[in-house]
Amino acid sequence: MQKSFLHRLIISVFLLGLALSGKATGDSTRYLLPTDTLRLSISSFGEKLIEHYFEKGQTLFSLSKFYGLTVEELKYYNPGLMNGVKIGDKVEIPIPNRAIIRYPDATFDYTSHVPLYYTIEKGDTYYGLSKRIFKLPIEEIQRRLLPKDEQLSVGQRFFVGWMAVTGVPESYRLVRGHPLFRKNQELRPLYLNQANNKELNVVAGAATALQNSQNQSSFLVLFDGVPEGRYVEIFYPMRNRRVLAKVVGKIPASLYEPNIRLVVSPLTAKLLGAKDDEFYVKIFYY
Repeated sequence: MQKSFLHRLIISVFLLGLALSGKATGDSTRYLLPTDTLRLSISSFGEKLIEHYFEKGQTLFSLSKFYGLTVEELKYYNPGLMNGVKIGDKVEIPIPNRAIIRYPDATFDYTSHVPLYYTIEKGDTYYGLSKRIFKLPIEEIQRRLLPKDEQLSVGQRFFVGWMAVTGVPESYRLVRGHPLFRKNQELRPLYLNQANNKELNVVAGAATALQNSQNQSSFLVLFDGVPEGRYVEIFYPMRNRRVLAKVVGKIPASLYEPNIRLVVSPLTAKLLGAKDDEFYVKIFYY
């Protein structure tokens, strides 16, 4: 009983402090300080993200290493980093569940951990927060809400747990790569199944992104080289990225310049990291 009371008391103290919490920055030698507070958000892929703001002396390489990521993974989550980083820039970092301590034990050192909280958004429910996102009993979520209320309200703060100031070990990340990349790689067996002793062809040229497309969630391209329904692999040398996509038709000559060899869907362009109206690619197909 005494340990449970102490646990709840400590949580209450942290909850009261959230009202005055600032953004996480660390300093020139550390990426997290015991005085930092981390804000969690949930991506469209259901991943937990925190915000970090660059300070003097911090680099992309050391930041990615601190959080158990590669630099390339960090850039996938933050396309703006392709153009460099400066003091004050915000970086979103995915945090694995294993790095979040929800129930500290008697040996827990509060001075070497930082609190994490989540702000209730429109559409959130107790069931979703409890079962799908945070894996906490509904009663525990109610205890950790500020202000305490039977109904969830947009803007309420929810104390999730703690994370070590030493960062995230690489071993905590069971699956590597941005979720978009992982989703895209599910197409690789379909692409390779097309081989059937056929020759691998490669063409190079200009590509452009399909504008005002209603389909924002699929890896699709317009390409004249293969029949509709087949898959191609696109290599974008500027970002050193390879993306797979399904051919859904030929390029309408009346809508695009003759030099355009490939038209990609918005999601395909996003994963490639292409931002120019036209960009150079290599297209691999069987």
